[in-house]
This record gives sequence, structure tokens and C-alpha cells, in this order.
Amino acid sequence: MYVTIAYNPDSYSDDLIYAADYSISLSFEDYYNWSSQELKNKYPFPKPYKMALQFVTKPPTPCDDAHLLKQGKVNDDTVKLFQKENEFILYFPNITNGTSDLSCDSEEKLELYYSLKYGKKIEWD
Repeated sequence: MYVTIAYNPDSYSDDLIYAADYSISLSFEDYYNWSSQELKNKYPFPKPYKMALQFVTKPPTPCDDAHLLKQGKVNDDTVKLFQKENEFILYFPNITNGTSDLSCDSEEKLELYYSLKYGKKIEWD
């Protein structure tokens, strides 16, 4: 018999993982995928934000009609929060860790999703 342990990386027993033949760390996406379709429809994931960069005379921003709400840092990388109508956009002008710009209809959901998915908290200025 082989034993596989699926565990939450924030709460687990080293002894239990050591005793198993195989272990799987559960992610935010795992929990979300196990949720009901009703919950997924009510709280969809933020989506990657595709932007048209304007390099002419100013630094790139998500779009000309987006309003900068605040900016901060994730580690040493700059992050900016923009709002365009009913859409909030997390914009990473120079990030190198594979994070893409994200958009969502709620500032709170957007920040929560980012912290759960990447395990990093944005420190706002």
C-alpha cells in the first residue's frame, strides 16, 4: 500500500509527511477548484490584464483613462493599483518573477487573490 498525503502548507505535521510515501502541497487553486460552481461564479478569479503600452513620452500605464489609486512594493518590485471605471488593475511595471498584471471588479478581491496565489503581501506607500 502506498500513502499520499495532501496538506495545507500553512498547517501540517512533518512527522505525517515523513511517514507518507508521497506528499502534495495544496494550493489556493486546489481549494478553489474544489468549490461549487455557484461559488466560482460569484467569486471568479481575477484575470490577466492585457494592456497597450504607451512609450512615447511617459512611462507605460495600463491605459490613458485609468486612475492611479496607490502604489507600493512587493519585495523590491514596484506595484501600482489603477482603477478604470469598475475595473481595478494591479500593474507590475518591472517585475521579473513571472507575475502578470491582473484585473478584477473589486480592489479587496484583487489584493486577496494576489496574496493567496503568490504568498506575498503588497506593502502600500
